[in-house]
Amino acid sequence: MKKTRIFNIVLMVAVMAFSASTLSAQDKNKAKAKANATKIDNFADGRVLSKEDLGFLTAVTKAKGEKSRGANDEVTIDGTTYKVGHVLTSEDLAKISKAIAKSKNGQKTQNKKKSRGDCVYVCYYYLQDAYGYWYYYYYCC
Repeated sequence: MKKTRIFNIVLMVAVMAFSASTLSAQDKNKAKAKANATKIDNFADGRVLSKEDLGFLTAVTKAKGEKSRGANDEVTIDGTTYKVGHVLTSEDLAKISKAIAKSKNGQKTQNKKKSRGDCVYVCYYYLQDAYGYWYYYYYCC
């Protein structure tokens, strides 16, 4: 009985820690969500898409101000459906780059902390779900 209780407590703490780390970019407070934005690395040929990448692509493909239910399990860009685990090709990169450039959800802010030769801008792409949570993604373009 005592071992079961200890196991349940450890399990509950682990679930809470995991939830806090994976949902750091999600918050009902817009400023807090922006401060904890999820960093998305540049897309490259052969890269495998993660859940965070799909969240970012969801934010990019939504119309400005359009609410959703957070990150989708799949995102369709220019006729191609992307899911977690999808390996990117040069054709995919062209479609994704075009969607990012066309997105109206981006807020570009000059990045003064970078040195010469590094990224000049930091883009925050955001998405608000139907429950009022904000998701921010930090993507260097």
